[in-house]
Amino acid sequence: MKHILVLPFLLFSVSAPSQATVTLQDQAVATEQATPKTFSEMSLEELKAVNTKTLDREDRKAHKKALKAAKKAEKERLAAERKRLKEKAETEKFWAKQMKRHRDKYDASYNATRVGKKAYDADITALSRGVRAGHHAYAWLWSRLPANGRDEHAILVEVEYRAERRSGDTEPFELRSYHWRRYDRAAFDGGQRADISNYQRLVGTCSEYGCNLTESMEIALTHQQLVEAATKAGAINIKLWSGGGFKEYLNISGPTVQGYVMRIHDRTGLFGEAVDAISASEYLQPKYAD
Repeated sequence: MKHILVLPFLLFSVSAPSQATVTLQDQAVATEQATPKTFSEMSLEELKAVNTKTLDREDRKAHKKALKAAKKAEKERLAAERKRLKEKAETEKFWAKQMKRHRDKYDASYNATRVGKKAYDADITALSRGVRAGHHAYAWLWSRLPANGRDEHAILVEVEYRAERRSGDTEPFELRSYHWRRYDRAAFDGGQRADISNYQRLVGTCSEYGCNLTESMEIALTHQQLVEAATKAGAINIKLWSGGGFKEYLNISGPTVQGYVMRIHDRTGLFGEAVDAISASEYLQPKYAD
């Protein structure tokens, strides 16, 4: 019976904290609460609330120093906040402008793209609006969309320039074969070769001083290249050059490609894999800094 009575007593003794431990903890909390803050630990509002008339000389000096430091810190904080708000406003303005520019190009491309059949052609064709794609170049996106078969895509390019008589020549200008630049090579970003076909040359207006010349060609595109450019809102960039060293850099912007692809999808159902990505394009959605 003695052993049975001792066990509960031992359990109580182990589980119950000692009175001395509780007392020490309370004293530590009370001491911490009773310890006044130093001036350097006070906030600006607390420093301003201090009655300096009750302070001795050394305390007034310490208070003045702490108050000056707190005011400086508050001034820096307010300046940083104004800077943050200004940067946020500028970022919002920037993205609003980018969104409008992107949307304008997208809408222009979508509305100007023509999708349909010609009387003499059984296949559906699509043609985008012409865009200035380089310093001397204009470009159009073109597609052939057969009901049964593989779709074909290309960029139609026209490079315009002027050939003039040499300085010092007195004879009227006469067009020669060497006046043509003959753009015959092209490559996409990354160096991937671009195939050129249907190369043509056109002579425009001429005078005794020179002639306006145009070289036109088709650069083949794949279905996947159009999808990738549309989903990533990325431009199609092509480097075009001739054996004579002339170079032309072509750029068809992302929103132009997006509008073209969406127009084809709405008319034919093709490019369904790109629709969701185009609709969720970051340039078509608000994007502001936090």
